[in-house]
Amino acid sequence: MAPSDTEAPSYPEGTVGFSPMPLERLPFASTVVASNDDPYVAPERAAFFARCWGSRFVNVGPAGHLNSQSGLGDWPAGLDLLAELASRGAAAR
Repeated sequence: MAPSDTEAPSYPEGTVGFSPMPLERLPFASTVVASNDDPYVAPERAAFFARCWGSRFVNVGPAGHLNSQSGLGDWPAGLDLLAELASRGAAAR
């Protein structure tokens, strides 16, 4: 998951229903993926979310906001992260 910081000044105005950001530990395996230059969440804030949620944190360097419009295409590194997460989830069961 690549979160947005709903409390940051950069969060798009008019977007409703996503704040406050929940900070409770998640009851399942999770990975927070962030980039150095995401306009919607600073890497330090994404790492904070990961700690709160009990998630693994991965910084993929400069990649903008990680979404379908980011131009990453099939993104093999993202598919690897998904496979790793699926493996962790299966091992936890």
